[in-house]
Amino acid sequence: MKTILCPTDFSENAQGAVRYAAKLASVNGASLFLLHALHVPVVDAYAPASTMTTMMDDAFQAAEKRMSNYAEEVAHDHQIRVESRVAFGLLSDMVEELESSQPVDLVVLGTRGAGNAVNEWLGTTASQIMQVSKAPTIVIPGNAEYQGLRRVGYATDFSSDSDMMIEQFANMMKPFNAEVFVVHVSTSSDSSDELDRIIKHFENASDPVTIKGENIAEELNAFIWDNSLNLLALKRHKRNWFDNLFHKSITKEMIYHSNVPVLVFN
Repeated sequence: MKTILCPTDFSENAQGAVRYAAKLASVNGASLFLLHALHVPVVDAYAPASTMTTMMDDAFQAAEKRMSNYAEEVAHDHQIRVESRVAFGLLSDMVEELESSQPVDLVVLGTRGAGNAVNEWLGTTASQIMQVSKAPTIVIPGNAEYQGLRRVGYATDFSSDSDMMIEQFANMMKPFNAEVFVVHVSTSSDSSDELDRIIKHFENASDPVTIKGENIAEELNAFIWDNSLNLLALKRHKRNWFDNLFHKSITKEMIYHSNVPVLVFN
């Protein structure tokens, strides 16, 4: 892992995500890249064009200075290399542009709990970034601080694309000497033959844990708590609009309701 990307709006939650990303960078010997997106200011329709230009210049200079100072502080505190960029526009566009010019190994995002307008905006932003980014994304709950990655989990539905990420996840966790759990929440629709196939498929790589339950998110959160996991990983399935009418997004539920960081493979 060489480059970790972390968007920030300088809020308390975003600063928590930056601290988390910086500690990951420190363990891996990686550099950290901070992004900050500016919104175009709203001015009176009858104001001269120069007013808009002046406001944008002032906003950009203020944000760039704040980002420069913040990047220096993070680099000093964690003894890592930190780069930064400020621009007007959408974060997803900035992420896509950055990834087109250099490799990004991991994206780290901050979020809050469910049930408020800010969360809806953050969920939309995270979704947009995950749609354009090729890198895995860790979503950090507002109250989460880096406590090491000693025990981590990978939630799988045992589809082929999910299976492919388990080895990649295990390799990502090697620098942390993490104990990796593979967990599957089995609904009533799973047959005993299917469960036998699952166990045989994974018996050489790890000891998969199969949990019976109808609410996958609730069962995963209980598993996180019971096993003191520091992080849960899963594969995001890309569905078309028709599929989305009939399938609840487990990824979105876990991002909103998990008390530990969630790593999403895109």
